[in-house]
Amino acid sequence: MGRLYLLLAVIAGAGISWTVYSNSLLATHTTDIMGSMMVHGIGTFFALSFFLYYFYRQRNHKAAPLPLWNYGGGILGGLIVLLFSKTANSYLGISGAICLGLVGQTTFALAVDGFGLFGSPRRRLSGLDLLQASLVLSGSLLLVWSQNSRMTAP
Repeated sequence: MGRLYLLLAVIAGAGISWTVYSNSLLATHTTDIMGSMMVHGIGTFFALSFFLYYFYRQRNHKAAPLPLWNYGGGILGGLIVLLFSKTANSYLGISGAICLGLVGQTTFALAVDGFGLFGSPRRRLSGLDLLQASLVLSGSLLLVWSQNSRMTAP
């Protein structure tokens, strides 16, 4: 089962990179908001198709109601894609945008683990967690600074 999750994670990462690229490409030919709307419209169509397929397959299945904060992911996801599009079309490029997203995700994960947010168990952060976060941050800073120096060099 671990290899399946690893494969799904790689596919999801490739999908995110492709989505940011296609959103940026659409944004260069239209506007940032229109590019984001097109990508999210296509994603909504496929998500709704999967939902309807599984809904009709499992009509008798009763699901527990979700907490209201669970729905914030879709709104935040739309804003994140819009910001990725703006960043990917700047001097940072796609790699810089993904690095900034990775720094944000790592920082947020450390905060959730350290403070036990969103009903997760509170976990004491180890030195290995902080080492991992510092490596992600320093690698991202190197990439962003190197992108900036290439753009400002004569």
